[in-house]
This record gives sequence, C-alpha cells and structure tokens, in this order.
Amino acid sequence: METSVTKDLTCDQIGKSIQDILGIHGEIPVDQNLLELGLSSIQIMQLTSGFRRQGRAITFAKLISHPTIREWEELLKKCQPEKEKELTVQTEAKDMYEPFPLTEVQYAYWIGRKEGQQIGRVGCHGYLEIDGENVDPRRLEYAWDILQTHHPMLRVSYTGDGMQKIMPQPYQSGIKVYDYRSADPAEHLSSMREKLSHRLLDIDRGQVAELQLTLLPDGKTRIHFDIDLLVADVKSFQIILRDLAHTYVTGELPKAPREWNFAEYLKRDALRRKPGAEEAEKYWLWINCREGRSFPYGIKRMERHRLSTEGKRFCQWSNGRIFGVFPWSIP
Repeated sequence: METSVTKDLTCDQIGKSIQDILGIHGEIPVDQNLLELGLSSIQIMQLTSGFRRQGRAITFAKLISHPTIREWEELLKKCQPEKEKELTVQTEAKDMYEPFPLTEVQYAYWIGRKEGQQIGRVGCHGYLEIDGENVDPRRLEYAWDILQTHHPMLRVSYTGDGMQKIMPQPYQSGIKVYDYRSADPAEHLSSMREKLSHRLLDIDRGQVAELQLTLLPDGKTRIHFDIDLLVADVKSFQIILRDLAHTYVTGELPKAPREWNFAEYLKRDALRRKPGAEEAEKYWLWINCREGRSFPYGIKRMERHRLSTEGKRFCQWSNGRIFGVFPWSIP
C-alpha cells in the first residue's frame, strides 16, 4: 500500500470547508468565533470526520474548544497523521444477534430509564410531527416495514443487565392509521402529542421506534414519529427520515449495507481507541504519582460492570476512605 503525505491545511482551505457546510459566501475572518457565526456541534462533528478521513487525528473536543480558523490551522498542523492499520476482528453477522455491550452514551441513557433513583424513569426520547398532503398509508407502511428490516438498530432490544442484541424481526410491523377526514381532529392531535412526546418505549421487548399516521380533512396528513435515542443520535435520526422518504417515493432501499454490523463496529472501535486509552492511562498514573496519590496495587482502572441498579447503592475505595457512589455516577 502506498503511503500518502498529508499536507497542512491552510486557513483558506479550512475557511472554504466551513463556507460549504454553512452554505455562505464571502471570506470568514480567521479570528471569527465560528460558534457565534452559527456553526453547530453537528456540523463540527462532520468537519472533524472529514479531517480524520484526510489522515488528521483531530478530535471534536479540540475543535469546539478553539472555534476560530486560525486556531484550527495550528491544531491541524500539530496533529500526527493517523496510521492506516487493518484491524483484524473475528466477527460474524450472527454476533449482533447475541448480546453485546452498550456504548458509554447508551449506558448513561439506559441508567436514566431505571426506577429506584431520584431522577429515574426518564428516557432520552425524540418525537417529531411531519405535516403533509395526500400521504398514502399503504406506501408509508411498506416503506416503514422495509426500513425496520434494513436498519438493524430499529430491531434492537435491551437486556436487564445492560446489553443489547438485534432481533430477527421488528417489535411491530405496520403502522397505526387514524382517520379524521370527516371529524374534528383537534383533540386527537393534542392527545397524540401529549402521549408520544414523553413516553418510555418498551425497549426490553424491542420497541425502540414507532411510526403513526393521522388522516386529516382536505387531504392533509400528519405523521407521528417517535424514537428512543438509545438507538439513534441526531445524525442517525436524519438518516432514518431520509431513508424513509426515499423508500416511500421510490419503493426501493437506499444504497447501503443490508447487514451493517454494529457489534463488529464496536469491536473495531475499541481496537482503534486502545493505543490512545493506554497513553491516557499512563498520563493519569503519572499525575497521581506526582501528586502523591496512592491506589491499591495492581488496579489499573475502574471497570464498568454489567449489573442491575434498581434500589442499589454502591461504594468505591479510594485513598483509604469509602465514598458513596450512586449508579448514575458509574463511568
């Protein structure tokens, strides 16, 4: 494999990338605060991903903490090009149909849904209403059923000990259709918004998203879509809606892997992060030694354990004293 040389990006090139993503014309001052200019965190994530694809080991945290073109130029100059490595991971398609770990963010969301704590039973959940005209219920139902089969994370269920696995079939096929073409829909629409915008989906049984449709007078329609953000971040939310629209219009799936394996992705990501994690561990051990902190011999790091948290309180030993640690503070 040929080794490509990663050239430094200039302020002009960085500015052009920002102009493109913001859809603006005209030069951006190199010391302009990009957040004040309207650059969102999602857009910074997209730029970070683009820089990394070019071989620059930059992080989202560094970019958002120094939001000017001049600072980005300096940060990108200091970044060491990422080494391209073939990560060998022994996985099969069936791996995602067996329980596999949550990500750190998923784990935090999962803990927040649990009972037995002061701020429990709160899901990280999104609800969206889409108003339209002459939406065909059968075509929408077909598109939604196809999409649930296409995206494995729309068929995921969660275990009591904090794991996830893909189900062979979705929790529910089809969509619910409410016909108010000849009736006053006001009370129904208000009730749907109240019910769907705050509910806890039955994720243990695989209910992670639902699509419903209300038919309104004069050919108007309203799509009700809610999803638990355990299975989708904001960008993924947009992808699901994009694919739904594409499938509804064309009757065909978008071009994407039919069996994208999230379990395999997590294994590969853990291998990719391992060198950085080891370096970070050495740094913090050095800091602790420098400041005279002591830890039990042989303990390298706090491990996150799979456990049931309802009604429990945990303790950790540190510096010879016991501190109370509640479930939501476990990393």
